[in-house]
Amino acid sequence: MAPLTPCHTSPMAGRPTPLSCIIPQSSATILATLRQQQQWLERVRRRLPQVLAQHCIACTVSGAKMSIYTDSPAWAFQLRFAAPKLLKELQREGAAVTAIDIRIATPPPAAPPQVPSRLPSPLVAELIKNYAEPGSDDPLSAALRRLGGTLEKRLRLCGELGSAEPHDEE
Repeated sequence: MAPLTPCHTSPMAGRPTPLSCIIPQSSATILATLRQQQQWLERVRRRLPQVLAQHCIACTVSGAKMSIYTDSPAWAFQLRFAAPKLLKELQREGAAVTAIDIRIATPPPAAPPQVPSRLPSPLVAELIKNYAEPGSDDPLSAALRRLGGTLEKRLRLCGELGSAEPHDEE
């Protein structure tokens, strides 16, 4: 059997896959691509009215197609009107771009707000627990006892319920 190369390790080896195997490009190549995209973005911004340029947030070129990313649908709409003139200016300067695609860069979805769990009052927890028939094998009674016990534990953790054990005062 041939030895495994670093990118072809057994998944059972217990070692993480090297990042260079997941992203085959070197960091230098990635940085060069980022610099090139930044240069394209600056070229595009210089040819647009300032109010429109400040809403262009990224620019990529793939083959002969340029994609310009903006921060909102309203500015994308405005940018679509300016795109034909921008394309002619870029072509006049020697850019090998034949089409401009306007896209909206959507922000990542916001995490849903953390809603604190709302526990019933200690009285309600006690009523639920006491509503169950003691000693009954009835599934409803068993479920009510478990629910009441769980509510009491959670209320105790939150400090809303005193200890279940009565205190003997000495």
